[in-house]
Amino acid sequence: MEHREALLEHLDRLYAFAQVLTPDPEHAARLVEATYRRAYAAPRAAQQRLETRPWLFQIMWDLHQEQPQVLVVEEGVPTTSTLLETYSQQQAEHILNHTLPTAYASLPGDLQLLLLLCEVEKLPLTEAGTVLRLDEETVRERLTLARNQLRDGIRTALTEDERRLLAQHLPDPWLGPALRRTLDTTLSPTPTTLQPTVALLEPAKDAQPLASNDEAEEEALRAAQAQLGQRLRRVLATMLLIIGAGALGMWIDGRPKPIPEVNVIALSAARAHDVEVEFQAGSAEQAENYVRDRLGWQLTVPEITAAPLVGVGFVEIAPEVIIPAFRYGSPDEPITLYTYTYRLLSRYADRLSLAPDILAQIEDDAQFDLHDLGEAQVLLWRNRDDIFVAVTQANAEALRDRIRFPS
Repeated sequence: MEHREALLEHLDRLYAFAQVLTPDPEHAARLVEATYRRAYAAPRAAQQRLETRPWLFQIMWDLHQEQPQVLVVEEGVPTTSTLLETYSQQQAEHILNHTLPTAYASLPGDLQLLLLLCEVEKLPLTEAGTVLRLDEETVRERLTLARNQLRDGIRTALTEDERRLLAQHLPDPWLGPALRRTLDTTLSPTPTTLQPTVALLEPAKDAQPLASNDEAEEEALRAAQAQLGQRLRRVLATMLLIIGAGALGMWIDGRPKPIPEVNVIALSAARAHDVEVEFQAGSAEQAENYVRDRLGWQLTVPEITAAPLVGVGFVEIAPEVIIPAFRYGSPDEPITLYTYTYRLLSRYADRLSLAPDILAQIEDDAQFDLHDLGEAQVLLWRNRDDIFVAVTQANAEALRDRIRFPS
């Protein structure tokens, strides 16, 4: 019994090893069972030349090599497929999901729309052309341009190893499903009240039979101009109402209401001293795991030469917007590093803002953007879809050369 207990101490590591060798968890469990059966039957002397765990690994590897004779494999399950291949495919999809949103958002709006219609909605070129009032040849040319620009945008954000991984392990086709995942996580779901509302709508009173293309275009133009005029009048009336209400509020209150700060640089600098370290991280990997467990974020934490990572905390940088903040350096010269994402800026555009010229400056992940606020200096840069904002009282320009990401 003691011998069995000693062998069972390595069960978790054996199951992990088995998952690397087999196509699914069920096959992995059966491989572990077969390994222990053989280990229990082996004489004690057979284990002498190796420690227990390597000896069990060796048994499992031998069994894996003999697998067709030892394990019963269901018909239709490929024995050559292993978790290593599945893991590579998952990593390729993770890399794509991380880089695609930025590349797609960087495309001109008409090219984004074409990819949506043809790749996500799967409309034929003729039907997409009908929607956009373009001829089929124009749609074909622009769609080719959109695909090429999107691929180029993804490639520029990748290392050589990542490009090779995508080339070898992305499913075919990959673009449509990946774009759908991107849009599904970005766009809001259909409100539950919308369907019953639409179902009860009355037909438009001014609806007319479909006319020829020219007549339809002229009619659409006239309708758009009329609608624009109505919108402008409504906007003007709303502005007057707001101005009047604001003036009334100021008259009642006696003072203007403060405008909430939305500038990411100002918010980051203002909150730098408020960041409390919740987790003492001994390494960047530990900090990454902590953030992933708390927020579900997958990010790469940089190293800063001569400024060791102290730990990580979380800060409500704007109302209901929680982001990770990392503390580096010593108490005398602290560096506070915040992490934002493009998706976060898009989702909370009413609470977080970065000027277009700053976004353009850091579009190349080798470029930095520096701001001297007097009491503090702020350095911004990008790594894939993550935007890093470092706040320090020291020389931020010198800090730029000390930042390292794992290759």
